[in-house]
Amino acid sequence: MAVHRFKRGDRRPQRSDRRTGRTSAVTRPVKDFLRALVDDPEVQESIRRQIIEGKPGAMEAFLEAAQMVMGRPRQQVQVELSPDLAELLLLPHQRRQERMQEEEGRLSRPSSAA
Repeated sequence: MAVHRFKRGDRRPQRSDRRTGRTSAVTRPVKDFLRALVDDPEVQESIRRQIIEGKPGAMEAFLEAAQMVMGRPRQQVQVELSPDLAELLLLPHQRRQERMQEEEGRLSRPSSAA
């Protein structure tokens, strides 16, 4: 049974977990194995033949292994706003700007004390 070094609710000691970007002990051998498969010309030829023959799942499995080894391709998302939606999103900002300008105007006017 695992022995815990800190109690529930206590702050964890600094650097008590894996650092960002570091792979686990299991991930590294799996990636090495998959890289060997992806880079192997015989496996590539076999996948090519299976794709040509129309066998289901061959290409998907190969692409999944390749993505695990090399990372997923970057995807770009383009969003177009309708003029109505853009106006709604900018409305609070415009109102805030107007209020700030009004306050600046009130502060810069000399007070007329008679």
